[in-house]
Amino acid sequence: MGQRKEMEEMEEMEKEKWYLLELNIRDVPEIKEELAKEKIPFAEITVKKPKEISGIAFPSGEAVRVLRIMGNEFADYKETETEIENLQLLQRWKVITSGGNFEGKEELCEEILRPYSERFATDIEICVPHGNAHEPVSDGRLHIFVWSVPGRLQYVARETLIFGVKTERAGGDGCEPSGKGIIVSSPEGIPVAEVMENNIYVLFDMVHQSKRVCEHHLKEILRLTVPLAIAIGSKSPEAKKTLEEIAQREQSIHRQAYVQECTKRLKEKFKSLQENIQRAKKELRESSKNIVQKRREMEIKKIELKKLEASLPGMEMQFSQEFKTLWEVPIGRSIVNALSGFKEEEKKNLQQNYIKQSKEWIEKEIEGIKEEISEIEDSLQRESEIIVREARNLEQNQKKLEELRNFDRESREQFSKEFDKLCHTPGVKEVKVSEGRISVFTEEIFIEHEGKTYQIGHFRIDLNTEEGTVEAFNLDRRVGVTDHPHIKLGECCFGNLDEGLAKLVSQYEYSVVFQVILQWLKTYTYEEDYKPYSAIEEWPRGDKK
Repeated sequence: MGQRKEMEEMEEMEKEKWYLLELNIRDVPEIKEELAKEKIPFAEITVKKPKEISGIAFPSGEAVRVLRIMGNEFADYKETETEIENLQLLQRWKVITSGGNFEGKEELCEEILRPYSERFATDIEICVPHGNAHEPVSDGRLHIFVWSVPGRLQYVARETLIFGVKTERAGGDGCEPSGKGIIVSSPEGIPVAEVMENNIYVLFDMVHQSKRVCEHHLKEILRLTVPLAIAIGSKSPEAKKTLEEIAQREQSIHRQAYVQECTKRLKEKFKSLQENIQRAKKELRESSKNIVQKRREMEIKKIELKKLEASLPGMEMQFSQEFKTLWEVPIGRSIVNALSGFKEEEKKNLQQNYIKQSKEWIEKEIEGIKEEISEIEDSLQRESEIIVREARNLEQNQKKLEELRNFDRESREQFSKEFDKLCHTPGVKEVKVSEGRISVFTEEIFIEHEGKTYQIGHFRIDLNTEEGTVEAFNLDRRVGVTDHPHIKLGECCFGNLDEGLAKLVSQYEYSVVFQVILQWLKTYTYEEDYKPYSAIEEWPRGDKK
């Protein structure tokens, strides 16, 4: 009888327009009783579109009476199509700004969120925990928490470009993702949100910026996260497609960033080779210029030498004549008067001595010019050797540069595959790369010690590619300030692995570094020269899932 009545009601629905009203299950008996009392036709129905909703259906002509019974006004509701012909879902979706810290941007948030509330048929509540953690809420609403995470909050500065616009003022205050949800990044690779079930966590102080920048960031974040949050709780093909698209987008952004980090060494080599090429070219230019100049100097010196050597045979007569000429000038006559007491032989000796010293001076000049020519020849030889050497260096470096360009193209593909391999490494949950840092989020780490298994927790391993340092943080099971028996406040005590890891980091072998650390996280050692910060027994016992 009940089935027949339901069929009759469905037939009635096909003839005229009916409304479906979603009700809290505890209110259904009371509402049914009131409708029966008022003799209003109704049926309990479940629809799949726009989402799975169960409620009471009734003729559209009775909408005002039905809603008044519930204490509501018809004008507050909007109609949404369902998969059943002539059955419209009555919706009254709300956007709620709760708490403070909005900096007067409540209306802006409501205006931006309202279309999402109507599109996805859900209430949306946004609040600003302002640098405090907030546990996920499961009450049927979509919740947005600004500058918060669903776990231990770790502060980080976000004074950077996000969706092409730099953060302003306190907008640079941010927090690291907890790793518990799906991390969503900006095109720059910056983690901007984390989605966990129907909860969206914005990872920086978005509202404490100018209205223009806040609006830009909020719109971009919602565009990516709201469909994702809705999709997480749905098993429809559309939801699966959304999850796949987000995963592919994240993979693409961080793969590209990883390749850039790994190719830094190539850029350094590029720079070094280009500097060497420029230096070699400069040396060649200067050496060529020096050779031209030295050759000119040598030609001048050779001409001087030739003149002096050609004049040597007649030098004795020339100097004898010069000596006699001295007597004709006033200073010469004074010398004559002074030498008037000299004998003729003494005068002759004086003349010969003058001629001898004059010849020696000329011969000395000739030797000096010869030495200068020899030095110029040696200098030319050196400059020629420099030209040969730098020409070879130039050719070799240009060849290396071309090889490096070819290798760069090949290595980018290699590093891209390396990133994908790292993402699929057992124990790795996610890999994020931004601002000179590669972060690996791990699955839960267990340590087996003396036949017992201990649950250590999920980790975020940070490799700073600028400084070459490694830190690791326990995201959900710290013991005081100890993240791991061998990690305190993120600082890892690697023991005898330290040197090997430092070498791998310096060689940009990042994928290998993370694989080594993943294995190391699963170990516990207690030795006289390698004691843990906390005993393994401080962590709970548990079995691997």
